[in-house]
Amino acid sequence: MQKHSGGGAKFSRFLSEELIPLIDRSYRTIPRRRSLMGHSYVGLFTAWTLLTETNGLFDRFLIVSPSLWYDERMIFSLEKKLERKLSGRVYLAVGSREGNAERDMVADLERFASALRRHDARSS
Repeated sequence: MQKHSGGGAKFSRFLSEELIPLIDRSYRTIPRRRSLMGHSYVGLFTAWTLLTETNGLFDRFLIVSPSLWYDERMIFSLEKKLERKLSGRVYLAVGSREGNAERDMVADLERFASALRRHDARSS
């Protein structure tokens, strides 16, 4: 794990308690119709948010080239513990040549997509 990593829960609280309420007060928005998009480490944060957020703050997730290999692929352990169905829409993308022997991002994203299908509320 990197020395200066983490803080996802704190950033998530900032989004839900400070930033989004400020945006909602300042602009015409449609609550409960929000997207979260991330690439690389923020893609990992977006995947983490998809699996951990229970307040329905976001209903669309765009996850691009996420660093799913991070922290010994902890995202897959988190997914295995998930006990609820996911109802949001998810778009996943990765470049066909991303990664190497240790960080095969294509295989990781395919594995993540397969894992998400098990939690799809539409498949119940």
